[in-house]
Amino acid sequence: MIKIIENYSLAKHNTFGMNANCKQFIEFDSIYDAQEAVKHIKYGEEFMILGAGSNLLLTQDYPHTVFHSKIKLMQERSFYNVAKKKADKDVVLVDCGSGETFDDVIAWCVEKDIHGLENLSLIPGDVGSSAVQNIGAYGVEVGQYIFSIEAVDVNTGEYKNIFPGFCQYGYRHSIFKGDWHNRYIITHVTFKLSRKFEPVLDYGNVRGALAEKLACSLEEVGEKVTPQLLRDTIIEIRRNKLPDPVEYGNAGSFFMNPIIDKEQLEQVKERQPELKYFEVEMPEYPGDERQGTYYKIPAGWLIDQCGLKGLNMGQAGVWPNQALILYNRGGAQGLEVKALMEHIQEQVYQKFGIRLKPEVNIF
Repeated sequence: MIKIIENYSLAKHNTFGMNANCKQFIEFDSIYDAQEAVKHIKYGEEFMILGAGSNLLLTQDYPHTVFHSKIKLMQERSFYNVAKKKADKDVVLVDCGSGETFDDVIAWCVEKDIHGLENLSLIPGDVGSSAVQNIGAYGVEVGQYIFSIEAVDVNTGEYKNIFPGFCQYGYRHSIFKGDWHNRYIITHVTFKLSRKFEPVLDYGNVRGALAEKLACSLEEVGEKVTPQLLRDTIIEIRRNKLPDPVEYGNAGSFFMNPIIDKEQLEQVKERQPELKYFEVEMPEYPGDERQGTYYKIPAGWLIDQCGLKGLNMGQAGVWPNQALILYNRGGAQGLEVKALMEHIQEQVYQKFGIRLKPEVNIF
């Protein structure tokens, strides 16, 4: 069924809690209805595809159409291994509607003894947007586990089955944010997961937190940890670092971690010898010239080194426990958050010569 509402408030559809209206809000709950929904806009007309709004900062009303998926589905099925000519008992395909809450999918998978997504627990947002943003945390990115994506072509209304090889997945990037921006409305995502539990533990303080809970050495954690304990620990870590959007509006990590080359790294190190960074191997993606060894700089560390953690500007603030989080202290306007963002960008640039880029979409 399609629901169409004119001059609709988006306050409940963005985790910052900004009260902005859109010209027209169209909600659908099936592939067929998504195909019908795209008929309500003209070719070339601007629009927004909005999930839970967990990666959005509204600074004004949106004078165009907003599409919102309410498609629900969580089901498992077998994976047929063509090379072996039989079903692979260790691999599970999980079909999900784009309107499902992503964390609900992880909880369901853990309950069903299906593994791979545990480290992404409690990341806000829905399934459709997870495939667009290539969400990631604690050493895992969702693009690693996407098997296929079902979508409707906005221009033609045709149904498409898209495989991850076409999606150009990279750090917080996909083709849906690039060349295919607003070309497709995602209706379903299928994840390729496993019956085998192979936990990713060596990122941040995950292993240490588990060792404390299990009262064991760091080396023993991998043998003793369970999927539910890993999920619970990830949730606990996130809750200790991040504000609950229900209490304080926010969009999670506001900035992307900068990735720079060797020459840039040496330039920054000359100014700041104590620079914190990690080597990363950048694979080759279509349209992306970066490949080989690059260096990721933790954006939160940069902001903290500028003494900005806990800073307040009007009703917008930097979360005291995590400098990557900008939050609504109560009644903030979108422009206040944007002004705080720009202040942080300038301070980091002045100190390190690095320009932070927002992970959040700003309108």
